Amino acid sequence: MGRAGPPDVNLQRAISHQGSTTEPLPYPVAILGAGVGFVLLVFFFIQIGVTISIAVIFLTIYLVVVIAITCMRAEAGIFVYNFHYTSPRCSSSPTPSAAVA
Repeated sequence: MGRAGPPDVNLQRAISHQGSTTEPLPYPVAILGAGVGFVLLVFFFIQIGVTISIAVIFLTIYLVVVIAITCMRAEAGIFVYNFHYTSPRCSSSPTPSAAVA
């Protein structure tokens, strides 16, 4: 069993156009789009009065959580999507007696 190569070789392949010939969007364009989107979100946060450090920290934590939930959802399957007390049958109170039959 061989290794795919040193990590820097795989990173170079991801940054270059190699390996992305079958993808609808090349990897460098996707990375650039994610970076531009992050910068625009930070700029938007600054415009509404949030400091730069808080905006970057919040967006970083938010993106990590969203990517983690997406990964868990993709690996768990289609029927594992419900969080507790979030179905339409439950009211805002998390008590079982508040559920509508």
